[in-house]
Amino acid sequence: EFEVTHFSEFWISVGNIPLSQHAIILTSKADANKLELNWHCVGNCDQIENYNLLKSLNNQSFEVIYSIKANAANQYEWKLPIDNLFENTFKVEAIDALGQKLSSNSIYFANDDNQLQVSYGTSHILFTNGKGKTIIIQNLVGGTIAHEKNSLLLEKQNLAPGIYFASIVEGGNRRRTIKFQVY
Repeated sequence: EFEVTHFSEFWISVGNIPLSQHAIILTSKADANKLELNWHCVGNCDQIENYNLLKSLNNQSFEVIYSIKANAANQYEWKLPIDNLFENTFKVEAIDALGQKLSSNSIYFANDDNQLQVSYGTSHILFTNGKGKTIIIQNLVGGTIAHEKNSLLLEKQNLAPGIYFASIVEGGNRRRTIKFQVY
């Protein structure tokens, strides 16, 4: 038994091998011609050799669309023309030297005038719309939880577990709705 008095004295290990602590952060930007995906690793990232960018049409079955070797700068980007993208979910995966699989947050992208991008983080969900439209979050029974123009950040800890809906509203009309779950 030991006593921890400072964070610097604490470590996690299996046998004599310290367990790595790291995460992959994925962000996106879109304009009229392209979707730009950027990612980087935080924490002990020197054990990662390769990153895979994955795409899904249904947010369940993902395929690798790009692979890149890790570099010392720890900054990565991939640009995709949006003319062939309709509704897609993207994420980045990597396997570290210990065989631990890492997965980034997911980015949802819809290519139309009522575009709603969703970035799922470990503690928050970010909804963005570059067209200046209002984003409304509602619970299962239709109660409005939040609304904002252009972007909306929800802290998961402020939401009860359940099913919610994110919608783009323009002129009182709902243009696009995404269902999401908090647990």
